Amino acid sequence: MQAEDFTSSQGKVLTITTEEGSKSELKLEKVEKSETKGRGKIENIRSEPFTIIFSGSHEDQITDQIIEISPEGSEETHKMFLKTLNKTEDRIIYESIIN
Repeated sequence: MQAEDFTSSQGKVLTITTEEGSKSELKLEKVEKSETKGRGKIENIRSEPFTIIFSGSHEDQITDQIIEISPEGSEETHKMFLKTLNKTEDRIIYESIIN
């Protein structure tokens, strides 16, 4: 899984599957590559870590958990840990750090 797998899905609504098997929709807000300074010295670590920011409705709130998601146009499914980052008046902001 790489950041590039998700960049074309920015701004789009994707369907995720929760650990319980229910489906929810989240908007992929942005994909941010993370700092890689000094990471080359650590074995078995991703060379290009990244963060994905999602948003969703209060009515469809998702607890912190592992989800399954497919980028737009891909049949490949990825698992990632999704956690609540912030709650605004009209949306819930979620984050998934891939490292």
